[in-house]
Amino acid sequence: MEPNSLLDPSVLAIAVLVALTVGGLLYVFVYPYLSGEAKAEQRVKDVGSSRKVGVAEARLADLTSARRKSVADSLKELETQQIEKGKTTLQDRIAQAGLTIDTKKFYTFSAVGAVVFAAMIYFVSTNLIATGMGLIIGAFGLPNWILSHLKK
Repeated sequence: MEPNSLLDPSVLAIAVLVALTVGGLLYVFVYPYLSGEAKAEQRVKDVGSSRKVGVAEARLADLTSARRKSVADSLKELETQQIEKGKTTLQDRIAQAGLTIDTKKFYTFSAVGAVVFAAMIYFVSTNLIATGMGLIIGAFGLPNWILSHLKK
């Protein structure tokens, strides 16, 4: 492969299409499990079907609001304590991001992401050094970026 072949518009177009396709598939199939949206929708559906209209609904809304405020305050306090200590565990970072997965699943998602990211780079460039860098970025950089993004 010639050095300028990576700048060929057709190669770049294919690389962009592959990246968008993989990103779209990850967003559709993995993001709902990471964000907890599917469980939240199910809880809303379950609560919505068993609700009683009137005073009980208003009271439930007040209790829910108070609970949310309490949880938010607890999370802020926990975050402040962790910042003061200078250490934040992976499980704490996962909780701060609003995810309900354990560290084992996080490491599994990281490993799968690393392999997919490295494979994409290998198919685009066939350069083993770039593939190795992609593996490292996919294993460590991308999962940590996702956690910080979800935390915000």
